[in-house]
Amino acid sequence: MIKSFSKCLAAFLSIVFAAPVAIAGGLDVSPIHVQMTATERTRTVTIQNMDELAVNIQVRAFDWAQVDGANQLTPSTALEVSPAFFALEPGEQQVVRVLAPADTGAEQSYRLFIDELPKDPTQQVGVVVPLRIILPVFATPSDSAAPQLDWSAKADGEDLVIMASNDGTARDKLSDLMIEGADGAEILKVEGLVDYVLVGTSRHWTLPGMGGASGLTITGKGISGAFSQEVAVSR
Repeated sequence: MIKSFSKCLAAFLSIVFAAPVAIAGGLDVSPIHVQMTATERTRTVTIQNMDELAVNIQVRAFDWAQVDGANQLTPSTALEVSPAFFALEPGEQQVVRVLAPADTGAEQSYRLFIDELPKDPTQQVGVVVPLRIILPVFATPSDSAAPQLDWSAKADGEDLVIMASNDGTARDKLSDLMIEGADGAEILKVEGLVDYVLVGTSRHWTLPGMGGASGLTITGKGISGAFSQEVAVSR
């Protein structure tokens, strides 16, 4: 049982954390989450160079969708950023303007990629890996928009596939997820951020070797607070 649990936990975490995580490094970025509403379609992001060397920065916008349970990013022609290229001396900061299109009646999801472009080779010491910071951006139709998450599970041979579907009007942000079997035994526990589930989409995760489970209790935290749901395993 311990071997199976360790195996499924490692597989689950490799899927969850395959998505890029924003790490500030030599840049200070604020805010780290951009929220817009139907009446407020412009926001700003401030980027400051905390390094001892000058840096060149590129900011790109991507439309963010979830297709067949997986994240999909495509260069955006809807979300505008200005300036998209700039240089920062040590300690200098730049305010980047982010403009979303007119309200479409449904929440729109984007991601901003903030890339540190390669430095002048004459300034580099050793191996230098350019920094990338990724920010989520949401344009929501109203302040009352909220997620509506539903969980399901099915056996797939020896494996267990768990799915979270969002039929609400706003994305959900999952954290501190715990999955227990019908006997109360802990199958999986993930602390901190797990993933987003966008509006009208679903996310699924496969737990190897756990297809024999008969029922689950799934608990965790979302944007609306703590949740708990009993889930039958279909076959």
